[in-house]
Amino acid sequence: MKSVFISPFRFYLVFFAVSITFCSLGGRLVYLQVFKANDFSEFAQGARKNVVTLKARRGDIVDRKGNLMATTRSVVNVGMDPHSIDDEDIDKFLILSELLELPVEEIEAAASRKVRKGSNFKGEIKKVRWVKLKEDVDEETYRKIQDLNIDGVYGNF
Repeated sequence: MKSVFISPFRFYLVFFAVSITFCSLGGRLVYLQVFKANDFSEFAQGARKNVVTLKARRGDIVDRKGNLMATTRSVVNVGMDPHSIDDEDIDKFLILSELLELPVEEIEAAASRKVRKGSNFKGEIKKVRWVKLKEDVDEETYRKIQDLNIDGVYGNF
């Protein structure tokens, strides 16, 4: 085999250049990991837990004369979980029916609907976990419903 000639000066020059490059990178890593660890860990935690709430309110739509054609309003679908209704919450059904503008009998029927037949043909019985009471309830009425503190009555926005 024929050996390749490399001048010792060129060999040592490349060797030291590569060594200095790796040593400087290693030194920088030590500096960042040891001396600046607290700063960067706080920065990383802040970047992970950045929560921004954006208001989704849109403007009103008016015609050329300024008459209101459409507006944005938040609505809630109110329902109940019949298995979560306590005996003391049944007394509040009258107030709930007034707020939802529904007959009390309809709310009592929804509270008593605890099981349903399964979707397959085996005749299985499943628990009912959501019975819709009313759609498109405004937020002010929903807050009054929440103030009643009835376990199992909640809404979906």
